[in-house]
Amino acid sequence: MMSILESVADRQATWSETANALKSATDRARYSTFIASILGALFAAFAAQQISPDIATYLAVLSAVSLAFATFITARWLNKDVIDRHLRARMASEVLKREAFLYATQAGQYHDSHTRDSLLLNQKNEIENKVSDLLLFEKKAQSVGSCPRQDLGLNEYMAQRIDTQIKYYRDRSTQYDIYSRRLHTLEWGFSLAAALIAALAATPLVAIDLAAIAAVLTTLGGVVVSHLEAGRFDKLIPAYRATANQLEDIKLRISIDETTSADWVMECETVLAAENSTWLGLWMKS
Repeated sequence: MMSILESVADRQATWSETANALKSATDRARYSTFIASILGALFAAFAAQQISPDIATYLAVLSAVSLAFATFITARWLNKDVIDRHLRARMASEVLKREAFLYATQAGQYHDSHTRDSLLLNQKNEIENKVSDLLLFEKKAQSVGSCPRQDLGLNEYMAQRIDTQIKYYRDRSTQYDIYSRRLHTLEWGFSLAAALIAALAATPLVAIDLAAIAAVLTTLGGVVVSHLEAGRFDKLIPAYRATANQLEDIKLRISIDETTSADWVMECETVLAAENSTWLGLWMKS
């Protein structure tokens, strides 16, 4: 017979898979609008040049189609309701995981062996009831997930929960840092090119409409900045690094402090819960 902890672990894995699928759809939509917006601006710039009317018309149509596509995707798949689905599914997964680890380490409200099963079951039902409308998007878990399925000692908890989270925060912040640097460099390049071309536009050296190109490059820089802001990279990087630092500090203090295991677990889970709240707050901002 499946234990309550195993049941929670299974549901956490399912909600994690669901959140991953919803986020992937959002990421694809965001990337599609980014590319479509850039193409739309470029087509418009070329259409404004002194070229044959037929080619100009063709480019203008391509620009209109690209921008219409970006507008459609934004309205359909990047609206607040759609993004909230991913956030709520992820938070359900994270809260279930938190409760599972507290239960497995007999920390917090789960210190009493006579009541902890019923408490965990109640928590599970309460968490899932809040996201019952998302069952339409539920995805089957592809793995056993990251929740414990049996009781853990402090060392096991630190290895399975804290070390894993530290690695996640370090790896993800490094990945986001790479993305952020590339986007900032791209935006800087567009801005510099726009400034140089705007300067040339004031001279009679070139016959083409440089002012229009400069305006488009400025627009492209704005598109890159918007994409950067949409990804929250510059805000998530320091948040993830700070959380990893806090968890590593707790690991160091454990070796020199005689605080009980349950207290250490609660401190770690408090740090993780605070990070989740920060993450949620960043994504909830429009």
